[in-house]
Amino acid sequence: MYEAVPPCVHKVRLADYLKGMEAKSHKPASQKRDFTWFIIQPRVPYTPAQLASMKRHAESQLGRPYMLRGWWKGHEVRGIFCSQLVGDIIEESGKIKAGGVHESPASLYKKLLAFYDKQSGV
Repeated sequence: MYEAVPPCVHKVRLADYLKGMEAKSHKPASQKRDFTWFIIQPRVPYTPAQLASMKRHAESQLGRPYMLRGWWKGHEVRGIFCSQLVGDIIEESGKIKAGGVHESPASLYKKLLAFYDKQSGV
């Protein structure tokens, strides 16, 4: 699994990521921020070619700095944030047109509703 979090884009095993999310959701109320997380699955599986293209793009982003601000004075900066990374990767499949630095988690989720099913959540 690829994720954009400080300090940069990196890979993590899905099992380790899920374990970490479970731990965050079970912290005492005084130590955690309210958040919701869930897993979504495509209704129609990606083709091998789509997956290869998505993986190539994700691999090319490894080490890219995490940054919430993707534009500075009219120029794209080197940093990337979580929903921008996910949108850009899925765009490689041809299923969506990603919003780049304007892709919020909510805008990305709306784009994915047409062909993804929500599987589980906390």
